[in-house]
Parts: sequence; C-alpha cells; structure tokens
Amino acid sequence: MLETFFEITGKLGGDIMWGPWTFFGLLAVGLIFTIWTKFGQYRAMTHGIAVIRGLYDDPDDPGAINHFQALSAALSATIGLGNIGGVALAIGAGGPGALVWMWLTGVFGMALKTVEITLSQMYRNVDDPDNPHGGAMWVVDKVIARRGGFWLIFGKCFAWFFCITLLISAFTGGNMFQSWNVANLSDTYFDIPKILTGIVLAIIVGLVIVGGIKRIGTVAGKLVPFMCVLYLLSALAVIAMHIPEIPGYFALIFKSAFSPNEATGAFLGGTMGWAFSQGLRRALFSNEAGQGSAPIAHAAAKTDEPAREGIIGGIGPFIDTLCICTLTGLVILSTGTWNRDPLMSFDTTPVITPAFSFTESKINNPSENAEIGSDVYLELYATVGHGANGIAPANKLHGILAETDDGTLIVEWGTYATVAVPEAIDLQLKTIHQQTGDAVTVGELAAMPAHTPAIDDGGTEDDPSDDRPLWGLLSAPREINITDDNAYLWHHLDDVFTIVIADRNENLNKYSSTSDYRRHRLEGQASLDNGTVLIDWGTIASTVEPTLVEDAGMFRKYDGAPLTAHAFDRQFPGLGKWLVTIAAWLFAVSTMISWSYYGEQGMIYMLGARSVLPYKLVYLAGIIFAAVWVTDTADMENLMDLGTGAMLWSNIPIVLCLGFLAVRCLREYDVKLKAGMFKRKGRPKIEDVISGKDVED
Repeated sequence: MLETFFEITGKLGGDIMWGPWTFFGLLAVGLIFTIWTKFGQYRAMTHGIAVIRGLYDDPDDPGAINHFQALSAALSATIGLGNIGGVALAIGAGGPGALVWMWLTGVFGMALKTVEITLSQMYRNVDDPDNPHGGAMWVVDKVIARRGGFWLIFGKCFAWFFCITLLISAFTGGNMFQSWNVANLSDTYFDIPKILTGIVLAIIVGLVIVGGIKRIGTVAGKLVPFMCVLYLLSALAVIAMHIPEIPGYFALIFKSAFSPNEATGAFLGGTMGWAFSQGLRRALFSNEAGQGSAPIAHAAAKTDEPAREGIIGGIGPFIDTLCICTLTGLVILSTGTWNRDPLMSFDTTPVITPAFSFTESKINNPSENAEIGSDVYLELYATVGHGANGIAPANKLHGILAETDDGTLIVEWGTYATVAVPEAIDLQLKTIHQQTGDAVTVGELAAMPAHTPAIDDGGTEDDPSDDRPLWGLLSAPREINITDDNAYLWHHLDDVFTIVIADRNENLNKYSSTSDYRRHRLEGQASLDNGTVLIDWGTIASTVEPTLVEDAGMFRKYDGAPLTAHAFDRQFPGLGKWLVTIAAWLFAVSTMISWSYYGEQGMIYMLGARSVLPYKLVYLAGIIFAAVWVTDTADMENLMDLGTGAMLWSNIPIVLCLGFLAVRCLREYDVKLKAGMFKRKGRPKIEDVISGKDVED
C-alpha cells in the first residue's frame, strides 16, 4: 500500500506539478512583480530593517505579535532543513550550478513575497483583533466570494482548494521532511532508533503548538536568531579555511549553471536543465516564495498598514536563500563533498550479473521465532559466471513471512531480487533466518525456490515494450583499516552506492534530447564485521548490460542533511555530527511548529475552530510516520515536490489576478512614507522587540 502511495505522489509531484511550465512560470511571475513594484527588494532591505527593529511598532494596532516576531515565525518555517538538506539535495543532484538558480529564485522571491503578504494583510480577518486570521483563502473569500452568485460558489471552492493544498504542504514539507531528516541524522550519528526520534519530536512540537500563535511567536523569536547565529558561525569557520579558493568556487557555480555538468567523483553529471530544475525546486522549498504560506504567519502581526508587513516579508528570501543557503553551498563545495572520492575502492572488479526473481517457498518445521509479516532472508551461495572462477560470497535473499488460508507458513520473495544470482546456481543452505538485529532461525524451506530472470515492467504489466532486465552486483568482502582519524566515516555504515553506466538516465538529461548521460547509482546495504566490509547490492533496470565506471568504488550514501553534516566533518571531524544534528533538531522543531499553525488556519477557515484539535493530533502522528516509515530519499523528495507544487498551483493564480491591489497599496504607502506621515515610535530595546513586549511612547 505504501509503495502505491509513493508511486502516486511521484507522478503528481514530479511529472505533473513540476513540469517545465512550473519553473518558467514561477520565474516570470517573480520578474513581473520585481518590475511592477519598482524593485521592491531595495525597499525591503532599507525601510524593512527599520520596521523589524521596532521603530514603527504600535501596541494599539490590531494583531497578536510584533513585526519582528511575525518575521521570525515565517522564517522559522523557511529556515530549516531546506537550508541544510535542501541545498545538499540540489548540489548533490544538480551540481554547483543549482546555486545560481536558487539565488535567482531568492531575488525574485523577495518581490513576490512582498506582494502576496501585502495582499493577505489587506484582507485578513480581524473579527478578533488579538487573534487575526489571514492567507490566500481569506483574500479570495473577501474579494471574489463576496460578489455573490456564481462568484460566491467559485470563490468558496477556490479558497477550499487553497486550504487543501496548504494542508498537503504542511504534512509533507513542513512536517514529514523535517522529521525524516532528523531521524536519519540521529540514527546515523547516535544510533537513536527512528521511532524514538519521531516520538520525542512529536512531544516537543505538541507542547509548543497547544499555546497558539503567541507561544509560537515567542519561541520563534528566541529560537530563530540563536540557531541562525550558531549555524552561520560554524559555516563561516569552514569557509575561512578555504578563503583563497572561494573566488574559484563562485566561478565554478556560474559556469555550471550555464553549461552541461560533467561527472566527477560521486557526482553523476547532468544537463544545464537538470541543475536549473534542482536549484529552483529546492530554493522554493527553502524560501516558500509564491506558496502563500508566509502570509499566514505575517497576518498575525500588529499593524494597520498592510504594505508595511509586506515590505518586511520581502526580507525573508534574502536571509533564507541568499545568505544561509549560499553558506551551506560553499561549505559543501569547498570541502569537496559534492564530488567526493569513493570511501573504499574495490580490490577486485565486482561481477555484474542478471538478477533473478524467486517463487514463494513453503516452510517446514517453523520455530517459535517465526513472526508473520517479518523480514526474513535466505543465504545464497552461487557459482560466479561471466568468465570468473570460484564461489561468490554469501548474499541475502530477502522476503516476507506470510501465512496461507490453511495455516501453512510461506515466504514471499520480492518481485525484484535484492541479490544478483548467475545462471549456474548452487544453493547450499536451506535454513531461513529472521532479521531482528541478531539473526534467528525461522525454519527450513521444503524446497529451493525456482528462479527466473527478474524484469522491471516499468509499472505497466500489460506492455512488454517497457520490460527491462534487472542487473545486480557480486562483490567479495574486503578488509579495511579503521583509525581514529577515519573512524567517523565508518560509524553506522549502512546505505552505500557505486556508479554504473547503463541506459540513458532521463533525469540527468532533463530538457535535452541530444545529451546522453548514462551514469546511475547502484545502491546497496553495507555492514562491518570485525573490520571486514560486507555489501548486499541491490539491482538496476537496464536494456544493456551495465558496466562499472573507471576506478569504481563504494561511496557512502549521504542525501540531504547528512551530506551537509559530512561536509562539516571533512573540515573539522566531529563538527558535523554535533552541529548539524543540533541545528537539524532546532530547525525542524521551529519549522514544524510554524507549519502546524499554517495548516491550523486552513482548518479554521474550512471547518471552524472545533477541527483544530483533531488536526493537531493527526499532524503529530505524521511526524512519527515520516521518521519510521519513509525510508527512500526519492519518496521523500516526491512528497516535498507534491506539497510545494500543489500550493504553487493554487496560490500563484490568486497573486497574479489580484496582485494589482497589493501593488496599489504599496505605492500609496510609499507616498505616505515620503511625505513623513508615519511617526517613528522611538527606539525600543532589542530584548523588548525579541520578547514582543509592548512599549508605549
């Protein structure tokens, strides 16, 4: 069932909502509002700074939190694992050039956020001045639905549509992505069970969100500055060690953005279009410009000037993308993490062989350890083909323990083999084991399962033209020398990959019909046994027999936040382990509490205040779900893309159609500001601004 769910989300997020039109459309909208607001980015970085400093705060204005806390609440949703993990995903997949497209999205995003926040402020619901509600749903409700007749139905439906996409994004990028990254980091570095991480995160987030926007604003106002300073100082320390090389990395970034990216080390290469798509996706996930999420947080600000809040909202993408994402990118590039060499070379060239599927097997004399639904395995010994001699090492064929209607225990082997077996097969063991940390015997197979060449049907079982053979890798164990200097690299060894050349990689050839990038990751599971590395390789589908790249070896798999942590560790061993894990926990908690509030506002609009408690309980359950059951990076990326893409498709039409109202408001505010109509409220203490304390004139 989960496999089907992730397949559907992959189609929706990757193929439909994030087609080429999405990328160019988003940049076009940002450019339109940049010109229309007369480069409002400048206004945000000048007048906006004075506003968040508290110089225009008025405790008598309607709202729940001050300008600084509103910006902090919005930043707590954007400054998070997108800055640590999203940048790493963009560079790891798209190369250094992805940063240019992140910057461009950040610059245009400043104007786009200014407009969407101003629009939301103009039409927020202040029936309760101390607890205002805002967002695109209220804009549509008050501007379109109030016309009555057809427009009432249309407006209400579109407002509900936005709320539904808001909930999708809250549960995917705002919740699951955060929990997934933190659980992986904590497991990788500290062997903390993922379910425990999920439960602890859920408890912490739950304790904060029960207090509503005032508590969220207070926590965010203190947490965001602290976590930003902590992370930025550490990043600057790494970059300081490579100061002479930094100009060269900037040159590499721009060169890679406008030309094909050739493969090097762990980096697979790819077209300019691939770097473009990766940079844009991750930048949008990081700064949320155009999604319509930040206006919900800013709607709670104390102000009677909508444009004023819109102007400070434009500062968000600058801090998030142009500052923090850039520093993360430079850390990854300057430490050589994105195109690192293999962790271990191969003593002998591993054999690539056809993979096989196996028929289900009956179990005789099952032991009391046999648990229905558990993961079991059979050790296989196979004679190596393809001109090699000798016996291959033991490989684990995994399956699921099941029970038939008549009570017979069987093993259902996967359709896709997790182990490659040559045509000449010599199975020497019949004892089957259950994987529960330590292997325990489940029983003995009644007969050896029959095997046939494994086929990937491309998801269309009735169309043989999509069928591609599956290939696997056989490799012998290798002894390695672990020292104090490299011990952190081998700690908790698990997900690994090597690089093969196979069929055309459609991802790497994005938006190009002439390029021909054929590199792929072949992934596996590695373990250490008394200094010996053992690897269970997976499979790859290809119409041509894959070949290993020159100087092939085993790379440790770092995706998302673990890649950034590894970058810090390469410069200062142990820093990534502690810094990125601590930062990930802080960033994740701050992001999840803000996105919980966003989703809550959607529920209030649709179903009223009574729906908030059930929503919060489901939201907290989603934290635990992602920590435990989302195990594949591609699945997590698809969930992220689904959430951000869904909100774009609902929010951008609203901003495009009604943005002229916000632009008019911004121009009127400019006239008033130049005429000196706004009296500054004095210079409050920094601690009062951060805490949200009302200061009278």
